[in-house]
Amino acid sequence: MPTILDAGRPATPGMDGTSFLPLLDGQEQPGRDHVLTVFHKTAGRKSYPMPCLRERRLGYIYNSWADGKTAFHNESQSGLSMKAMEKAAEDNPRIAQRVQIFLYRVSEELYDFSKDPDALHNLVNDPAYRQDIRSMRQKMLAWMVQKEDPLQPVFRSYLESKPV
Repeated sequence: MPTILDAGRPATPGMDGTSFLPLLDGQEQPGRDHVLTVFHKTAGRKSYPMPCLRERRLGYIYNSWADGKTAFHNESQSGLSMKAMEKAAEDNPRIAQRVQIFLYRVSEELYDFSKDPDALHNLVNDPAYRQDIRSMRQKMLAWMVQKEDPLQPVFRSYLESKPV
């Protein structure tokens, strides 16, 4: 939204985000090494906060609601795609695993898009990525603090219980 507004409309006071119009105009824009997005609620008002920090190579997602029992449900699951995935999962263990991950998630996800562009392999427990996980966690926490995100105390508590 800030980019659209920057293209000819006055900025809305208090709006989150930064215009990337300079990038579209071929200019440099310092501080554009990552993007942070948050999924909050479904159209049916079910809350599943999922902040995601995305860099060129890595993507990190924190699913505060994921406890192995709570299933993610949204409106898109009533369509033909989800039904087809569930049907295919009956005979294909890889698809069954993807359906399971979609529905129940895990607390943390880390993907290396340079090696895994489809984000099929969660690397959060891979010792080779310890420093990356530490860095991504700290960047996400700093963003939450800056934005006074209501999930920040939950995330901070989670981090205290999960040292890397």
